[in-house]
Amino acid sequence: MTTTGPSYPLRASRNHLPWCLTLSDERKFTRRLLDRFAGTLPVETTPPTLDSLTARELEILRLLATGSSNAEIAGELVVSEATVKTHVSSVLRKLGVRDRVQAVMIAYDTGLVRPRAG
Repeated sequence: MTTTGPSYPLRASRNHLPWCLTLSDERKFTRRLLDRFAGTLPVETTPPTLDSLTARELEILRLLATGSSNAEIAGELVVSEATVKTHVSSVLRKLGVRDRVQAVMIAYDTGLVRPRAG
C-alpha cells in the first residue's frame, strides 16, 4: 500500500510540526492565511462593536492583528509586558471572546484592520 504524506498524525503544537518553522515564518504564514481568507468568512448577523474599547486597547488589538507577541507589543508601546497582558485581557473580556485569534477576527470583521493587498 502506498501513501503520501507523513505516517504520523499532525498536531497543532509547534513542537510536533514535521518541518522547522521559525516564529517569524509562522507569523508570515498566519498573516497570509488571514489575508487570503478573511474576506470569505461568513458575516455574523450582529457583529461585535469596538465602541467599548479605549484608544490604547484599539492600539493593542491592531498590534495583535499583526501577529505581535506580548513582548513585541510591550517594546513597541514602551510599556511592561504585564501592562500588555492586562490590556489584552481587557480587550478579550470587552469583546466577549476567549482568545487572541477571535479578537483578531473581530478586528478584521469590523474593518479595524484590512487584509494586505498582494
